[in-house]
Amino acid sequence: MDTGSPATDDSVTKTSNELPNTASPMYNYMVTGLGLILAGLVVMKVQNRKRRENI
Repeated sequence: MDTGSPATDDSVTKTSNELPNTASPMYNYMVTGLGLILAGLVVMKVQNRKRRENI
């Protein structure tokens, strides 16, 4: 039975100190993308050095 009073409403009387789950994976995607770019640059640099040695 809901009386509508704030004392019985769970959303109003909830006093836990937990933060809401509002995190997004944006920074994880940014770090992953940066890592892939750096790995690609390293591969390109290694291939370029091998190509110069074979000439």
